[in-house]
Amino acid sequence: MSGLIQDLLEINRRLSFELWHITTIKDKPRGLSPRMLLPTQVEGDIRIGEHEPMILYCGLLNGLSYYYLTENPSEMSASSDLNLFAFRDNSFVKVAGVEFKAHNPGEEIIRQDVRKLVKDKVTGNWFHILEDFDPDTIKDLFAKLTKSLRTCADSLNDDQLSILFCFCILEKQWTCIKHFYYDRSRGDFDTYVENFFDLDCVVESHHIVVSKGLDWYIFQLYTEGFLGN
Repeated sequence: MSGLIQDLLEINRRLSFELWHITTIKDKPRGLSPRMLLPTQVEGDIRIGEHEPMILYCGLLNGLSYYYLTENPSEMSASSDLNLFAFRDNSFVKVAGVEFKAHNPGEEIIRQDVRKLVKDKVTGNWFHILEDFDPDTIKDLFAKLTKSLRTCADSLNDDQLSILFCFCILEKQWTCIKHFYYDRSRGDFDTYVENFFDLDCVVESHHIVVSKGLDWYIFQLYTEGFLGN
């Protein structure tokens, strides 16, 4: 695992913990609460979207050696939501693009954002939040991502693709992360994509239990693990 992927994995892990401990302006902060507060709606509902994870992600970057550039939401752009840079040889070099997603977007929205990461010549990071765990929603989301990756295969650069996928479940305080890394040595691209999202989970006693999965990093409050060979 490269140093960049290790850094992104750790950022995603820390970001998950901050999202699990975020508080509203009407509540009391806890020791692990991030400084950002959530507003409460008139009806009392709290809903985290794509904006909050990006702000917290940038806050985590401020403690690392990376620089970052956010996409201007008022402009139509092929750029990712957040772009990470390293300063090398007296110039900024883009090293990663990050896409933030919330809930269960439509197929076309996912396809467009997956294409951004596929067409880019740097590592991608897909950070996706879900309010609670639902097996049908997860399967639907994985199916959309699988289809999008296969559809965008014609945009591959240098016959390889590197994307760190992270799915953060807010209510269950549970996160799964897996590194998508394809090159020609791994055989057929469609087959690799088809086998990538192999995670099956069930809820037992209010906890998410993995019944099938390979090479997934699992993080949850106070516990963590790696599902490898």
